[in-house]
Amino acid sequence: MGSGLRVLATFIALCLGFALVMGTVGATCYIIMDVFRIPWHRDPAIPLTVFVGVLVLFGLIIAIGSRAVSRAVPKASRRVTEHTEANESRMLQELYQGFSQLEDRVEALETILLDRAGPVSVRKRNVGANR
Repeated sequence: MGSGLRVLATFIALCLGFALVMGTVGATCYIIMDVFRIPWHRDPAIPLTVFVGVLVLFGLIIAIGSRAVSRAVPKASRRVTEHTEANESRMLQELYQGFSQLEDRVEALETILLDRAGPVSVRKRNVGANR
């Protein structure tokens, strides 16, 4: 999916979300006016006032919820990061120890092979290194 399509999809999702919120707010306003028997048909400013009030209330709920989520997420991600760093450090130490053991084994094998080959092989090796 190209970046242009992502932008378009995001824009459409935001528009649909906005329409859903506004429809919910509008329906809530008329339910509130009906429950409290507010004569909204006599004064056109009443529905607007109730609409703005409900919109502000929804905004506060969303703001408080997003603040709570933003505070909770960094704590959880910090724990995961600390756990991951500890695992990575442990793995690096194990790799270092494994490579050290491997280096010791290779040196022991070199010693065994050079002892078996004798001095002739060592001279050939030295001659090849001078070229």
